[in-house]
Amino acid sequence: MANITPNQQGEDGNTHRYVWSNVNTGDVCLPAQHPGAPDRTVQVFGTFGGASVGFNGTLEDAPANYFPLTKDGTNAIAIVAAGGSIIAENTNWTQPVVTGGAASGLTIITSSAMTPCSRCPKMSYS
Repeated sequence: MANITPNQQGEDGNTHRYVWSNVNTGDVCLPAQHPGAPDRTVQVFGTFGGASVGFNGTLEDAPANYFPLTKDGTNAIAIVAAGGSIIAENTNWTQPVVTGGAASGLTIITSSAMTPCSRCPKMSYS
């Protein structure tokens, strides 16, 4: 059992991309912060061995109390084979969770972005 720290890749101020690599059943994926980026997608691939990958989130500044994230506001995300999902909730922190089975070498990716508002007025700070 290991703590897996996410590797932040490709942040440009509007997007956040995190990758947890070589995740096995029993490992703890440390949370990643996605502030102000409500459009979220996750992808998982590798050897599942009967395991399921879900995602928890929290709105707290210092993450401590998590709840399951969903793909549609009702059904918790549970990825059991290579694939992806959207995340319906806009949380401050996201944490993958691997349960059951004998997963080995999973790669878990989260990507989030702020959607530009074409109807919003441009703000000037002078």
